Amino acid sequence: KMATTALIEEHGVDVVKAMGDGVQLGAISAAKEKGVYAMMSGTYHPEIYPEGMLMYEVWHWEIVFEEWYNDYVTGKLEKEGGKVYWLSLENGGLEIILGGGLVPPELQKEIQTLIEKIKAGEIDTGFKP
Repeated sequence: KMATTALIEEHGVDVVKAMGDGVQLGAISAAKEKGVYAMMSGTYHPEIYPEGMLMYEVWHWEIVFEEWYNDYVTGKLEKEGGKVYWLSLENGGLEIILGGGLVPPELQKEIQTLIEKIKAGEIDTGFKP
């Protein structure tokens, strides 16, 4: 919280996006106290700061858990081993939820179009698992 408060006060940060359980909650708390926007990583909890949350990056771990389990049950995990399981927009492991009416409708449409293009492989994000 103190680090985020310093970033806001000393550098004029107007949007905060932190990652990591307590770290994230501290950063969001600082954003709320200072009246700046925030973005949440990993989960969806609009009740924490509904008036200032721009978006939520939700991680759906069940996607990779299911894939891992299926690989285990079928013996693929033992045969191949060393596989890394990734969350992505394409496999439904990552979901972007825009926050509480803060994002104008025109921009929401643009963002959704970009997300769909990424999922369809029309936009290369540079990430290669």
